[in-house]
Amino acid sequence: MSTGEPLTTFTVFPELPFELRLKIWHCIAQGPRTVTITYGSQATRHKGKTISRFDGWGTPEPAPIILHICHESRVEGLKSYQLAFGSHFHAAKIYFNFAADILRFGNGHEAEYLARDAEWIKAGPAPYRLD
Repeated sequence: MSTGEPLTTFTVFPELPFELRLKIWHCIAQGPRTVTITYGSQATRHKGKTISRFDGWGTPEPAPIILHICHESRVEGLKSYQLAFGSHFHAAKIYFNFAADILRFGNGHEAEYLARDAEWIKAGPAPYRLD
């Protein structure tokens, strides 16, 4: 009999058939995310001039949750997500699903590039400064 309260756990998930669990993990991995990548740099002053050093691309977004649930979910998640946006000098450190995720570049002032959903579109272009 239902008490009308929402479930907080689903303890029978491990007992589901393996094929069904894989389909569930696959559906979770296919959900689109908006991933903001930011230009990482360190600025120093030398003889009155500012010198910037590129430190690689970063993101304020956490890694996809499917990669942290369990070994089974991670294996399935890595079929969709891959480490991306690295170079010869900087290791890739952002998990991205090229078939589903939306890429957003942003180094706006303060936290405007962290705005969720379509709020950042209404704000107009962010001021960028890449030295």
